Amino acid sequence: MERIDAMLDRLPPMYRIAGGSVVQALLSLVAEQMAIFDEDLNRVQRSHWLEDAFDRGDLTKIAALVELTPERWESDDLFRLRVKATIAARLKGAVTPGALTDLLTDLLAAAEPELGIRVMRAPRSAPGEPEPNALGVRLVEFPKRRVRSPALLANGGVLRPLDQITLRNGGLFPTPLLGVLRGVAGGRTASPLLVNLTNGTALGYAGVIRLGQELRFVVLPNGELRGFIDETDVTSRLYSTSEFVPGVPFTPVRPDPHPRPIQLERGDNVLWFISLAMFDVPGLDTAMLAMASPEQRQGLFAETGKPDTGTLFDLAMFYDKPAGVLDAFWDELTPATFVFETPKGVVVRTPDATETAEAETARLVAWLDETLEKLRPAATSASIEPRALASTQLLRDRCIVVGPGAGEVSPTGDDRLAGLGAIFDVTHFDDSRMG
Repeated sequence: MERIDAMLDRLPPMYRIAGGSVVQALLSLVAEQMAIFDEDLNRVQRSHWLEDAFDRGDLTKIAALVELTPERWESDDLFRLRVKATIAARLKGAVTPGALTDLLTDLLAAAEPELGIRVMRAPRSAPGEPEPNALGVRLVEFPKRRVRSPALLANGGVLRPLDQITLRNGGLFPTPLLGVLRGVAGGRTASPLLVNLTNGTALGYAGVIRLGQELRFVVLPNGELRGFIDETDVTSRLYSTSEFVPGVPFTPVRPDPHPRPIQLERGDNVLWFISLAMFDVPGLDTAMLAMASPEQRQGLFAETGKPDTGTLFDLAMFYDKPAGVLDAFWDELTPATFVFETPKGVVVRTPDATETAEAETARLVAWLDETLEKLRPAATSASIEPRALASTQLLRDRCIVVGPGAGEVSPTGDDRLAGLGAIFDVTHFDDSRMG
C-alpha cells in the first residue's frame, strides 16, 4: 500500500473523497515528500551497516574503524568480505595462528573468482615442517634464514694464518657453522683448523686441500657432521673439540668420539683460522709447529701519523701467503618473525586478462600483506611469502673453475718490502734483485 492510500484510509468517512479530488492532490504532495524522507532515512540507516552499505564512500568510512582501505581494483563485495574477515579474526584474538590462517584462507578463496584466476596449491611440506591447509596456506614461525659473514664476503673468503673473523648469530639459539674451505696454490691449505674463540669449539682437517679442491662441512638432520672433498667422504680425517685452549700444546687426537661442528653462540663469535702442523700429515713446511696465541696477528706497518693502525712487533708474523678460502654460513631462526607461505603461480586466467601473471601475483601478495600488517602482534615482523612449485634434480657432473691468483693475494700498503738485494740462503728468489 502506498503512503497516499494509507493517508486517505485514515480520513473520517465524510472526507473520503474519490480519486482526483483537490484533497487527494494536496495529500499526494505531502505523501511524496514523506516518501523521500523515508528513503533518506533508509539510506542513512544502510550507510551504518557493513552488510547493507551500497555506497563505496560509506564502505570506506566503516572500514576505517578497522584501519582498512579499499584497493582500486577491489570490488565492493570483495572489500566487504575482507573487512568482515578482519573483524572476525580480531574477535577470535587476531594474533593467534588459527585466526590469522583462517583470515588469509578466506581472502585467498575470495580473490580467485574476483581476479579470474586459480592459483597453484602448495606442495606437501618437507619432513618436520607444518603442512599447508586445503588452500595451500602455511604458517611458519621463526623462519630459517641462511646467513653469511659480510667480512668474508668483502675479502673473497681469503684467509691467512692467524686471521680472525667475527661472525654474528642473530638467531634464537646457538647454531652449527657450515661452510666450504677451498685450497690455494702451493698446497698451503695443510692441516687447517677453525676455532671459535668465543666458546672453545674447534674443527680441524688432518690433511692437505689442494688447489681446486673443496672441503664441505655438512650437518645432517640428526646433528652428525660429515666432510666431503669432491663427493669423497673424508669424515674420518675430521676432528673436533669443545675445550680448545689457544696458546698451549694441542694434541691432534679427536677429543670428541665423533667430529662435531663448530657451534656459534648467540651474538658475536670470533672465528680463528690457523694451520697447525701434525705428525704423519704432509704440509709441515706450510703449517705452524707451535700453538699460537690469539693475540698474534699478521704483521702490518702503521700508517703515517696513525700508530694504532699497526701491529706490535713481538706479536706479529710478517707477511704470510693466504692458506685457504672460506665460505662460511649458518642457518638461524629469525626471532620475533613469522611468515605465511601461500601458493604462487597462475594456472587459469580469464581470456580478457590484461595484466601479466607476475603482476597479478604481486598485486595479490601485496593485498594479503596489507591485511596481515594490521593484525600482526606488536614488536613482530610478519610477511606473505609466495611459494612456487619446484623440483630438484641430482647433479652428477662437477666442474670446478679455479679463480686466477687464488693464493697469490698480496698485501696492500707498506706491510711488505720487495725488491731487496739478493743474498744467498737469506732472501727469497722472487723478491730479490741479482746485482
